[in-house]
Amino acid sequence: MGKSKLIRSIEDIFKTEEKSILPFETIRERLGLSPPKVLGTLSSNKKIFQKVAKNLWRHIPDELDSLDSICNDMGIDNGEIRKYMTDDGNIRYSYIQVKKTKGKYQKREIFYLVYRLKKDFVLDPPPNYLSLSNTP
Repeated sequence: MGKSKLIRSIEDIFKTEEKSILPFETIRERLGLSPPKVLGTLSSNKKIFQKVAKNLWRHIPDELDSLDSICNDMGIDNGEIRKYMTDDGNIRYSYIQVKKTKGKYQKREIFYLVYRLKKDFVLDPPPNYLSLSNTP
C-alpha cells in the first residue's frame, strides 16, 4: 500500500467511525498492517494526524474554519496565534505561513503551526490543550 493510499485509508477509518479521535489499535486492526508501518504513517503526517494521548490519535480534517473555532477546538487562546498575524490577516511563524481564505483558515495549517510553536517552546499550552472534551 503506497503512502498516500495508506493516509487515505486511515482517514476513511476516522470517517467510517464518525469520530475525530481513535485508539491506535483500532486503526491498526482495521488496516491489518504492522504497528511500525501504521505508527510511522501517523507520526510522519503531523498536519493530518496528531497524537493526543498515549495510543490515541486525532484526525485533523482538511477544512476551513474561523481562527476562534479552531483555537477553541485545541483549547488555546486565539491571542496566542494572533501574535503572528500579519497586516493582511495571514499568520506567519518561522517558515510556516497560514493564508486567510474567504475569512477563514485551513484547520490543518493552524494545528501544525501550534505543534511547531509548542515544539519550539514559544507556546506553553494550557492544561486543556487538545483536551479530549474539546473533540468535535
